[in-house]
Amino acid sequence: MTNAVTQRQNLKAVGLVSAGHFLSHFYMLLIPPLFPLLKDEFGVGFTELGLAIAVFSVVTGLTQAPIGFLVDRLGGRKILLCGLLLESAAFICIGLFPSYRMLLAMMVVAGLANAVYHPANYAILNASVPNTRMGQAFSIHTAAGMLGNAVAPITVVLLISFTDWTTGIILCGITGGLLSILIAANAGVLQDSLPQIKTNETKNPQSGLRLLFSPPILLGALFFLCIAVAGHGISAFGVSTLTVIHEISVTDAATILSAYLFASPIGVLCGGWIADRIRHHHLFAALCFITIALVFFAIAGFPMQIEIIAFFKVLHN
Repeated sequence: MTNAVTQRQNLKAVGLVSAGHFLSHFYMLLIPPLFPLLKDEFGVGFTELGLAIAVFSVVTGLTQAPIGFLVDRLGGRKILLCGLLLESAAFICIGLFPSYRMLLAMMVVAGLANAVYHPANYAILNASVPNTRMGQAFSIHTAAGMLGNAVAPITVVLLISFTDWTTGIILCGITGGLLSILIAANAGVLQDSLPQIKTNETKNPQSGLRLLFSPPILLGALFFLCIAVAGHGISAFGVSTLTVIHEISVTDAATILSAYLFASPIGVLCGGWIADRIRHHHLFAALCFITIALVFFAIAGFPMQIEIIAFFKVLHN
């Protein structure tokens, strides 16, 4: 009975943290689908609107490391709840006070709030889930974020078909606030490894900084930077590249890209299951990245088969 209760608590912890990660990625792609409307609404160009998204990303990138130190000192639960509430409030303000200046200011606030999810979520998962299920927990967490990306454009388009864009953004912000309340009400299942961390820092206060700038951490940061660049490149320019290289329609190219994006969460979940059952994770990851590289080299260097193009045309029709 005790094991069953513990498993339910672990599953509940993963679900709550993954819900926060879903919301994080949901907010990332909430504004871009509105660009055609905001361009006329605010009297600005796409460059100015793109600047707001860039500000969001830059603030998130620059503040994740400091937020990580706060998580080590205050605990992941408190930081996660603060981030959820702050980001939800930022999008509510965008809807309540629609202007380009407010959009720019609130994207700074939202970028800061968005920086809490990875350090807080991973700290909570490490303390709440046993090592034997850590791969599956991380894969569910990552897949939830990817689903947030996929759902956001559909949600905002659906909302503006029933109401104006400001009301739609406010509703999304309120949803985030309600999710924060739900996580806070169940925060007892979210564990923190804070006491041990505090003890270690008391013995050696400089250990955190040395760890942050150690070669493994810096190489890991470089690795994830390269993954992010490649991933955003595929998402942003995949359709344009396919239409130029293979002379297919935009619809067919978008169908191919959509298949790739929706397959990604499935691959992540499979990877989590595999990670809990193998020992040499670095070799398996390297093999996967080599396979991905070969596939994309093949797509870029060889003509697509007529049958494949015909298949996507059948799907379209």
